Amino acid sequence: MLQVSSVTLALLSLAEWTYLGFATPIVRAIHKDFQADPGDFDWPYPYVMSFHWAWCIPVGLVLAIAITGKDRWCSRRVAVIANIAVFLAGIALAVSWRWGTVPHRMIQRAQKAWQNRAAAPDRLPRFALAALPRFGYSFCAQPASPAAVGEPQRWPSPGT
Repeated sequence: MLQVSSVTLALLSLAEWTYLGFATPIVRAIHKDFQADPGDFDWPYPYVMSFHWAWCIPVGLVLAIAITGKDRWCSRRVAVIANIAVFLAGIALAVSWRWGTVPHRMIQRAQKAWQNRAAAPDRLPRFALAALPRFGYSFCAQPASPAAVGEPQRWPSPGT
């Protein structure tokens, strides 16, 4: 059972490092296209943006070999603890990668700017139904105007 969990963990770790190696240059290109300011991102941004498939895949391979090989070198208890530690480290890596690729500070600055703006005046009537009598055609479209293009259009008043 330990060997199966170690091989599964090794494959998950290799898949994670491969994904991060291929996805990070794409995210970096998107940030470059949108002219994102590195100051808008939190602390993992410079580390996360350094991921590339050319070195992430070899790191994933070495880690996968070490995960599967440790079962021969260590006791069962140490191997289980190492599997749990590697699994939790993989989750932490995925979370920090996701956290580092999202511009949190830009969102916070936009929220502060939005919160500091004065509220727009409320130009709607206090009660919507109270304003209905001033519109003559509240339930159907107004009739077409007989005037030609460019001439002033005269609409009949609702009371006539």
